[in-house]
Amino acid sequence: MKVTDKTLVLVGLLAFFVSLGCVSFVLVELGGVDGITGFATTNTTYGYVNVTVLGSVAVTLVQDTVEFGSGALGSGTKYVNSSNLNSGNPSGFSKPGPFHLRNDGNVYVNVTVNGSTATEFFGVSEQVYKYGMESGNDGALVTVCGNYSGGSNDRDRWNYAESNSSQIGVAFSSGETHDTLCPNMSYSAGTDELNVSIFLEITNDTGNGTYEDKLEFMVISLEHS
Repeated sequence: MKVTDKTLVLVGLLAFFVSLGCVSFVLVELGGVDGITGFATTNTTYGYVNVTVLGSVAVTLVQDTVEFGSGALGSGTKYVNSSNLNSGNPSGFSKPGPFHLRNDGNVYVNVTVNGSTATEFFGVSEQVYKYGMESGNDGALVTVCGNYSGGSNDRDRWNYAESNSSQIGVAFSSGETHDTLCPNMSYSAGTDELNVSIFLEITNDTGNGTYEDKLEFMVISLEHS
């Protein structure tokens, strides 16, 4: 039997449409082209976020003045201090409260202080002019000031008497020497504040007049977190 070209074309077209119908049926059953998992491809890429926070040294002297006002002297020694633990000063001297420091930066810092000696301050000997540290609005000093050594001067500097007499405290060093207040002051909220109180013992050898001193607080970054 002779098969004509026309017959071959018709058979070819019929086979094509049958195949196309089968493929369409399979795609419908699989849920479209996406359903053919064998042909799926994965393309993964990444995004990056970077930020650099610079260190900032910023210790604020929130209370920068200790003003005792005026008071009268008598035959005995007058014990006057600015401590928050002090219930009140005698003979008309006011209770100003201590110096208050707060670390507003974002690095640990070493804090030192320089002031006059008692003789330089009052102009006569046998008077006392000292400083001592106490907790500010935050927790214990050992938390605010890590790594304090606990030597004799540090104990006097940190653990002075709470009464108005027999005060401990530490005398300021002479000259340009700075004394360590807080060797490792924290910047973390809740542990970044401290107080520095001033203690005076004044006798009747002190003449009338106004006595003033300017303290220098030096702050050095420790550059660690």
